[in-house]
Amino acid sequence: MGLVDHEGKFEVNYSKADVLKALKTCLGKLDGFSVERVDDKIGSISMKAGLSWWSWGENITLSLSETPNGNTQVSILSTPKTGIALGGALDMGKNRKNIDAIMRSLSQELNNYQPTLAGSALNSKEDIYNRIRELN
Repeated sequence: MGLVDHEGKFEVNYSKADVLKALKTCLGKLDGFSVERVDDKIGSISMKAGLSWWSWGENITLSLSETPNGNTQVSILSTPKTGIALGGALDMGKNRKNIDAIMRSLSQELNNYQPTLAGSALNSKEDIYNRIRELN
């Protein structure tokens, strides 16, 4: 990660497949962004943010990984297209705004999905047994 790059990481209580599906849906609705490449196998998305009053645009990479507890970690890296040259060092918060916009959009879209069982509050073997019995 470079001097002017900004990164956001967070964990969500949804499967990697659901998070990737939600991202594909919500990113298409965001103004000023274009999806360049989606790799379903490794769970990554490459995007670009366009020219604005404050920047020459940004390259954005989203990476998904499963956590040991069955949740999904989402990593977002936003970096100026120009690097530190041509004013890239003074992004006026544009990289952070990109990350916040993606996180907000994903959060809203995930409301349409069912959270994973692994992330729910199961405190004992009895809780797990009762939950499995309910599901049957």
